[in-house]
Amino acid sequence: SKRLGAKGRVRSQLRTANECIGLGITSLHTFEEAPDLIRRQVKSILRAQSAMPLRLTNFIQTNNPLRAAQLAFTRISAIVLPGNSSPRHTDDWLLGMHSSPDLTHHTLPIFHEQEALNRFVFEAHCRNMQVALNAVDTKAIEMALTAFERAFSRSGRVDARHRIELCLTPTTDQIQRLARLGLGVVLPVNGLRSIAEDEL
Repeated sequence: SKRLGAKGRVRSQLRTANECIGLGITSLHTFEEAPDLIRRQVKSILRAQSAMPLRLTNFIQTNNPLRAAQLAFTRISAIVLPGNSSPRHTDDWLLGMHSSPDLTHHTLPIFHEQEALNRFVFEAHCRNMQVALNAVDTKAIEMALTAFERAFSRSGRVDARHRIELCLTPTTDQIQRLARLGLGVVLPVNGLRSIAEDEL
């Protein structure tokens, strides 16, 4: 996605948004900014709730669904970085908005391998938890889709309303699979705005 350049990233995200909206997928990813800006964004959404069907949801980042369930968390999140991808925060790393620190030794829940991700999603799914996977490029999105497909197949239950966040470069086929699985797509609107204002 770095090779796309600023305009390419915008075009890719707008294509994704249009295709998802056409299939009835309309979630947005908004709060990835400074704390004072987050507070203003939350207040704006709360004011708009009387006129628009908006709501706030929080996801806890963890690689331990069992512990999260014991603490009564119902929504959990993790990051998908295939193979030897550099473990940097996905918003900064793939959208290229800012420099980002190396998180090699950080405790963020990062999954590089398919089987480990499959286990994570399946364990959470079996505990009726909602899972948000941060997956930006085509390979990461494929890993996330595979994990959800296998969890649904193994459990026989498909009603959890899981989601894939960021989702910068999905193929049309992947978007169709997202719709068939009933997954949400959470698009980084703040990233688009920053790219448009700072680079175009």
